[in-house]
Amino acid sequence: SADGLRLGEVERTVQAYLAQQGLAFLEEHVDNAGDGDEGETVCPEDRVLQRSEEPQGRRYLSIFGELKISRYVYSAGKKRAIEYAPLDARLGLPAGEISYVLEDYQERLCAKSPFAKGVEDLKSILGTAVSVATAEAMNRQMAGFAQSFHTSGLTEGKMPPPSDEGELLVAAADGKGVSTRRAAATSGE
Repeated sequence: SADGLRLGEVERTVQAYLAQQGLAFLEEHVDNAGDGDEGETVCPEDRVLQRSEEPQGRRYLSIFGELKISRYVYSAGKKRAIEYAPLDARLGLPAGEISYVLEDYQERLCAKSPFAKGVEDLKSILGTAVSVATAEAMNRQMAGFAQSFHTSGLTEGKMPPPSDEGELLVAAADGKGVSTRRAAATSGE
């Protein structure tokens, strides 16, 4: 107030500050969850898995920014694929690097506009976003669940009986993600 700042300027400054605080809260939460060390070996499902010699890093992109998570992981041996990551499980981390919340926000924007525009919009709102290629990949991955969701029965777990079906089918398509190419005009056209 003493500096005579406009309310919009204060609002943007506060938003940036809250994002920094949000990231600090996430980092504190991760720190309090431990490092995933459950001993030199673990035996899930009668398999012996070895703990990594050093904590392994993992990137996590949240709505507040990027976190680097350091944790012990378990595998069948050195240079083998990670089979068990206790801290990842404890925190409910996604399989990829993108937080479920950021993924949700990004998909909501990309469902209504082109991927590049959705990514740009989220970046301007939150200050963080994924790449266009990542937004497209997230969309493809989520689309893989559409058929099973549709056939599972959308209301109360039941599909309507055929006798309740109407005569009219309404379908819409926006062609999103479909490349449109125009043939080069020839001199005879």
